[in-house]
Amino acid sequence: MTVSIPYSLVPGSKAKAEEVNANFIALKNGLETLDNSKVNKDFSNLTTTEITAVKEAIGVTYKNIGEIVYSTIPLVDNGLHLLDGALIRSGVYADFINYIKNVYESESAPNIFCSEEAWQTSVNTYNECGKFVYDSENETVRLPKIDGLLEGTTNLNMLGNLIQAGLPPITHTHTRGSMNISGSVEGFKCTTDMATHANGALKLQRTSNGGIYDSASGKTVATLTFKASDNWTGSTSNNSEVSSVYGNSSTVQPQTVKCFVYIVIANNTKTEIQSNIDNIATDLNGKADTDGTNMAQSVKKFDSEWVGETYDIASSVTLNSSTNNYNLSSYLPDDDYCYEIIGSVYGNTGSTSGDYVDIRVSSSVIDNTYRVASARTRSSSSVNWSGTFVLVIGTDRTISLGNSSSYNASVSSFKIFAYRRVGTNK
Repeated sequence: MTVSIPYSLVPGSKAKAEEVNANFIALKNGLETLDNSKVNKDFSNLTTTEITAVKEAIGVTYKNIGEIVYSTIPLVDNGLHLLDGALIRSGVYADFINYIKNVYESESAPNIFCSEEAWQTSVNTYNECGKFVYDSENETVRLPKIDGLLEGTTNLNMLGNLIQAGLPPITHTHTRGSMNISGSVEGFKCTTDMATHANGALKLQRTSNGGIYDSASGKTVATLTFKASDNWTGSTSNNSEVSSVYGNSSTVQPQTVKCFVYIVIANNTKTEIQSNIDNIATDLNGKADTDGTNMAQSVKKFDSEWVGETYDIASSVTLNSSTNNYNLSSYLPDDDYCYEIIGSVYGNTGSTSGDYVDIRVSSSVIDNTYRVASARTRSSSSVNWSGTFVLVIGTDRTISLGNSSSYNASVSSFKIFAYRRVGTNK
């Protein structure tokens, strides 16, 4: 099969974005046509095993979108993604986004969705959340974050629900009843005064006659009494003495083996070259003319479109010759690209005359010489300060906020308004 490329790019001259896009789209369509023609070939002369092998070789899978895949080794598969809470966008994964969109809009399983705030609260509290977050405005889906056991259910309304660890209460009721036992025995003959033997379970209780044998009545005038004790002591047992299972964990914990949990986000695994073409086409879309003399490097460094999503990094923070680091993994996509962000920070100085602040932001790509705000107090009252910035965030997804002054800088708000992908980390 021959793929026809509609435009020829001349080295040393500018290439129009629409022509570059058209070339890549033609190449992409040609590859997809080639794949389709392979799938539709007559395999009547092959065994079932051979047909399966051929389909796997050309990238045809049998997974459905939303399926869960367990693995004890990392899987390199463009159709799979760890259930790590990442934000999935359209483009390559448009089918997945549309599938989730249909579920969301049809309300066929409304309980599998929650707000971004509820998702973050669950992850911060329990380190996992079984819900999806669908953003109709930006066409994104935040995946669940699963870091524990999965439990089956037949109840649609229970899908994605987080069941907290717990044990039923252990109660014990013990009734001692009446333990006082008393009685007497008369009619025995004693030859001595037993009054001095007053200890023990059985004792002689003498009367005013002193316990002497009375010949007239033919018996002693003493009474032998006995009484059981109504007091006892005891201790609770230690469950660890019964079974070594007790005490191994602070919560309920069955024996498990850790593995990766993936979700299927594409039911036809694309080859590496197809995925790269998809990414390049997305980057090139809507861009201005560029010099085509070294297309490989130019394509690599194209920027994607801005995504407008507000994110509050921190508030009510005090900096004094110090730097705070914040991780943006829950905000930026989980991939190997660097991202450019637009943000702002504002606050106030101390209220003593001469107090000043020197506010800087930085990342693993941009060092802390990037000053965004400064202010000095000239009287006995605080002074407001503010600044905006555009900063490139590295693959470690860390942003730093620092104050080079030895005076207190009270930070009221530190937030991001939008981001976009810029090149790669290489």
